[in-house]
Amino acid sequence: MITLKVKDRKKILKGVYKSYLPETKEINFKVGDTVKVYQKIKEGDKSRTQVFEGIVIEIHGPKDDRYFTVRKVVQGVGVEKTYKINSPLVEKVEFVKKPLRKPRRKKLFYIREKNYV
Repeated sequence: MITLKVKDRKKILKGVYKSYLPETKEINFKVGDTVKVYQKIKEGDKSRTQVFEGIVIEIHGPKDDRYFTVRKVVQGVGVEKTYKINSPLVEKVEFVKKPLRKPRRKKLFYIREKNYV
């Protein structure tokens, strides 16, 4: 049985990530910002773009494979969607506005109970 050092394992994983994800998209928003996410949706043989606008409540994952969650309230019901930054279905993420004050936490899950917009 072959044992690898931790550094060697990390190098192998980076090589695998690079082969599957050739380029990573840059993030131009932070937690608490309001963004518009343009998502490609296929229905049968047609495709269209759907826009989802809301507050970013979390960004998580390693640099090459990041996820972010966007929340908005529609008719009194909270809706959350999680997107992969490098997904081919996400056409673009457009920054709309900053929050009134900088959030003190990395993940804004307290917004769920407070019924913020």
